[in-house]
Formats: sequence, structure tokens, C-alpha cells
Amino acid sequence: METNEKLMLTAEDVAEILQVKPSRAYTIIRQMNTELAAMGKLVIRGRVNRHYFEQKISIKKAPPRVAAQVRSSSKNTNLIISKFCEKVHFTGGIP
Repeated sequence: METNEKLMLTAEDVAEILQVKPSRAYTIIRQMNTELAAMGKLVIRGRVNRHYFEQKISIKKAPPRVAAQVRSSSKNTNLIISKFCEKVHFTGGIP
């Protein structure tokens, strides 16, 4: 985990990631915290564990080397993204 990455996400973070209204984000956090509490985990009202959230909504991060290549090379960005999408079997077009 990167050092600048938050351990807990707020409703504002969840709303931004999922592109929903903050009220919906609070509902999602409440549901996830109920599940975590049932597993015996400590929960904080209004926040959700980042790892659990990412796992629950199936976020898969790009490998660090691919992400670094995309950031460092504006000339070949489309080619790199295309290769990455092929590796993860992404069949949709790149907007």
C-alpha cells in the first residue's frame, strides 16, 4: 500500500469513486460496515476500510509498472493502455 493512500474512505471518497450522491455513499458505507461488524471487525461510522471497499466492488488496480509507464510516456499512452487492456481481457473501447 502506498504511504499516501488512506486506510479508511469517507462518504465523499466513496461518492467520488462510484459517481453517486453522498447520501447514497453513506448508505453503501452503512451496509459494508454492517457486514464488517458481523465478521467481528471494528467499524467507524461514516467510514469504510479501503481494502474491503475495493474488494467488495471489485476494483483491480493496474500493476505499478504499467501505471508508471502511462504517467511517464504521453507519446505511447494509447499503445500502453491497449496492451494493458488486452492482458486483463478488456473488450470495451477506450473512450
